[in-house]
Amino acid sequence: MYGRLITLLVVVLFGLIGTYLGLQWIQVKMFGNAGPPKNTQQTHASKLEDKKAKLEDKKEKKAKYEAKVAEQRAKDYVSPETIARVVREESPRMLSVSQFAPDTGKVTWPELLLADEYEQPRKELERLLKRPAAISDDNSVKAHAAAEQMITTLKENIRGLSIADYIAAHKFLDSLAFMIVGKGPQ
Repeated sequence: MYGRLITLLVVVLFGLIGTYLGLQWIQVKMFGNAGPPKNTQQTHASKLEDKKAKLEDKKEKKAKYEAKVAEQRAKDYVSPETIARVVREESPRMLSVSQFAPDTGKVTWPELLLADEYEQPRKELERLLKRPAAISDDNSVKAHAAAEQMITTLKENIRGLSIADYIAAHKFLDSLAFMIVGKGPQ
């Protein structure tokens, strides 16, 4: 009888030891060697602090990014006054009265544009500009086309021209075309 009791106690003891070792193995697998957290309230508090720190870091990065974007926008901003000034500066200059007499429509051509290859569009322009105040939309298109034809011919002959003559003639034609689009001097 004692033999069975001892056998039973040994079996129970080995069962308890096996259960204990099994629980230890599960604990190591789940929590590592440290075991379960001792103070779960402290762990939750530290996790909360980590989340707050990450949130603050995100907010700081967002603020820096927004400041950088605002700085770039301010840097890229072009005021309406600046745009108007650039348009004024880039627009061709109006011809002087000695180059174009608005009351008679007489054009004083640069020497280069008196050559034979410019004769047809030059005569067309002179005919259309006789009365600049009376230039209709249709005549304005024709006059502008004649000026563009002269510019194209000028570009085709660029190799045989001096730089100064080419620039002077091109600026003259640009100004003339600009005046035609605006229907005469302002």
